[in-house]
Amino acid sequence: MNPVRNSNSSKNKNMRKEPYISNGMNRRDFLKRCGAVAAGGFVLSNRAFEVRLGAKYPNVLFVFSDAHRARTLGCYGDEQMMSPNFDKFAGEGMQFNNCVSNAPLCVPMRISNMTGLLGCKTGVYLNGHADRFDYGKHKIVGRTFKEAGYVCGYIGKWHMGYVNTVPGDPRRFGFDDFWRVTGNENGTGNHEYFDWSVWTGKDSQLQRTGFRPDGMVEFAEEFLTINKDKRFCLYLAFGPPHGPLTPDAKNDHYQGYVPPPNVPEESRETASDKLARYAGLIEGLDDAFGNLMNILKKLGLEKDTIVVYTSDHGSMQKSHNLGAKSKPYDESLRVPFLIRWPGRIKAGAEIDMPFSVVDFFPTMAGLAGLEVPKNLSGKDFSDLILGRDGAQQQEAVYLTMHSSDVVPAPGWRGIKTSRYTYVRTVNGPWLLFDDTNDPYQMNNLVQTEPALVAKFDDMTIALMQKHGDHW
Repeated sequence: MNPVRNSNSSKNKNMRKEPYISNGMNRRDFLKRCGAVAAGGFVLSNRAFEVRLGAKYPNVLFVFSDAHRARTLGCYGDEQMMSPNFDKFAGEGMQFNNCVSNAPLCVPMRISNMTGLLGCKTGVYLNGHADRFDYGKHKIVGRTFKEAGYVCGYIGKWHMGYVNTVPGDPRRFGFDDFWRVTGNENGTGNHEYFDWSVWTGKDSQLQRTGFRPDGMVEFAEEFLTINKDKRFCLYLAFGPPHGPLTPDAKNDHYQGYVPPPNVPEESRETASDKLARYAGLIEGLDDAFGNLMNILKKLGLEKDTIVVYTSDHGSMQKSHNLGAKSKPYDESLRVPFLIRWPGRIKAGAEIDMPFSVVDFFPTMAGLAGLEVPKNLSGKDFSDLILGRDGAQQQEAVYLTMHSSDVVPAPGWRGIKTSRYTYVRTVNGPWLLFDDTNDPYQMNNLVQTEPALVAKFDDMTIALMQKHGDHW
């Protein structure tokens, strides 16, 4: 069965703002038209030769946020969320419906994004572990693209170690050509959104005011303008919607937001308030992302640039009466993953195959025609994205959280398939949800589906062994 399908429904019926490219069509008409457009280009046996058609490798613009759960976007079904720019972008490219954070916590997932490796390979299981990472040992996104001749820049939240560095320092991961990084000098995160600063080099900072995502886009415009005639790889890391939940005033209008049904009655008022401000931050990201796409188009870079939007993990916001991340539930695990490459990636397509943060690096390298490093935890799904015959797929992705406030060390392990989420602890099976028929995960099937439990438990243990993970 073909895993790529066209979207044919309007998921966000409450769009207030004009998207970044307006042509008089509503989202339903837009997706209908996009669904009829097949990806262009030639299919040749030599991928590197193929992507170089047009005399250059594609540019890469990888945009990701912090703590943005997939559920809270119009294109993922939230009719309360006003996100026309993300929704428009989804219609122009491809949407992964089951992209998950393997270990839903900031530092482990950011380093997994950079390396394609799980925490059991990097040594980074939890926040505060960045100093355990061997910066010079592993293949990393920035160094891989830099060695291929790309100009590499990083803008925004780092949270992967020391940030007061010079170009060439291995702690920069190869992002040596443009450095506009937020964070405290010791490498901890920083979430000041209206009075903030960025590191630009050794002992050098810029102070800024105003909503931080807008400032990040201004830095991106600087980078793109300088390097528009070069091959570039730019990573832009927004801070929101991670707390504090203080949206820009123009986006703070979601009062009365109705929480999902998995928020218990005693927490619904609190959840409504939190989700209102969380949605306001996401709408602010939507505005900033729309401006970024306008800049890309203005500079003539739209056609030759692979653009991604995703996040490092989600956020519970009182679903199951839980907060924050590191939880084995949909709101914490599942993140948006939207990707566009005009003429190459089929517009309006959706993929239900499970996909995860460790797959990001090998897939981006594959799409760019670069040699994908061996022995990664993740896989290269560029053939699937480009619609090639015989493209590899996977039935499940591995989940591993070594400690959280719901399960202390040694934590929980599990798998995510396109339909099910299964989780166990060291003591045995814990959770099994049918995400298709029970999307809010309100009915734990561990006691009623022994055959599925046995199957998924065997798969989980096999993946633990494959990846060298242990209790």
